[in-house]
This record gives sequence, C-alpha cells and structure tokens, in this order.
Amino acid sequence: MESIVSISIVSIVAAALTGYLTDSLRLLGHQVDRQTASQLADDAIEQVRAFKAPQAGLAPTLPATTTDTVNGVTYTETWAATACGRATTASAACDTVVSGDVTYYRVVVTLSWRGACPGASCSYQTYALLNTDADPLFNPQ
Repeated sequence: MESIVSISIVSIVAAALTGYLTDSLRLLGHQVDRQTASQLADDAIEQVRAFKAPQAGLAPTLPATTTDTVNGVTYTETWAATACGRATTASAACDTVVSGDVTYYRVVVTLSWRGACPGASCSYQTYALLNTDADPLFNPQ
C-alpha cells in the first residue's frame, strides 16, 4: 500500500514537471528563432551601411525581399528605403525632405518566419537612418 502511494506521488510530480519542461523547451525554441532573426536583421543593416553612398537624391538600391534558412527555419527579409529630411536642430524629426534639411535614408528591415507566435507567424523589425554626406572633420590640422 505504501509503495502505491509513493508511486502515485512521484507520478503526480512527474506529470507536473513534464508540462513545465515542455513549455520551457517551446519557449526556448522561440527565443532561439527570435535571436537568429535579430542577428540576421543586424547583418542586413550592416550590409546597407557597407553600400557605397548613393548619388545625391537617389535612395540606395536594396533587394526587395530575400530569404535565409538557419537551422531549418526560413526567414524572409523585406527591405525598404525611403528618403527623409531632418532640420539641423537636435530635436527635429526625420520626415519629408524640405530645402535646407539634411537628407537621410530610413532603411527598414523586417524579418518574418513561421514559428510559435500568436497566429503562427513571427516577425522582427529594425531600422537605421543613413546619411550620404561626407563625414565631419574634427580638429582638422
């Protein structure tokens, strides 16, 4: 009788831990996918920064959509670049280009993949503001 009670208690504890471990592994897999997407997005932004500066008034040429497969998960990268202008004041927002503004290019990289997200579609987005002007010189001698 005592062994039946002890086996029952061990079974109840094991059943509780099984649910916990299953949820933990699912969450870990989701975090691995998200970390991979973050790294791919950072790599994409670095590729954009490595492009040669476009001619004045022309947005950089970017691929519209690319795909990467990492550890069996296919990530779709969607790229977009739009010009925006920013006044020389420090608090100015980057919006439509007006004469006298500094021209920037807002590059947005969105990654999407099938995973354990609500709706079964996950996404990660990052962006950068790039300026094509010459780099400033500090203390030129």
